[in-house]
Amino acid sequence: PLPPAGVVDGGEVDVQGVCRATVARGEAAFPSGVLRVADCHDAVVYALAPLDHACIVACSDCTIVLGAVGRCVRLERCERVTLVAAARRAVVDSCHDCTLSLGVNGRPLVLGSSRGVVLGPHCAG
Repeated sequence: PLPPAGVVDGGEVDVQGVCRATVARGEAAFPSGVLRVADCHDAVVYALAPLDHACIVACSDCTIVLGAVGRCVRLERCERVTLVAAARRAVVDSCHDCTLSLGVNGRPLVLGSSRGVVLGPHCAG
């Protein structure tokens, strides 16, 4: 069976509750250009499509690879997540021991009680 993923209200694609699995989505899966990844554990998520914005919430021990994000990628309340993304802006809120390989226009905004966050290149351009 495929891991849970679907379109929710507002047209955003929701990948939620994936545990010990790999999810890959292409351009056809994102008609609105919005992605939300929530409550995933020990998973790998590939969203290889141009996105308007993406939000990753309450994930742990995950690797998330995103295509180009036109506006903002937001990482909230995550632990031991590796994020690879190119975006206009990145926001990290209350995350612990995460590794972020980012290509963003400016410095990522780090909020809350974030600790152990390792930032890769953030001004690649």
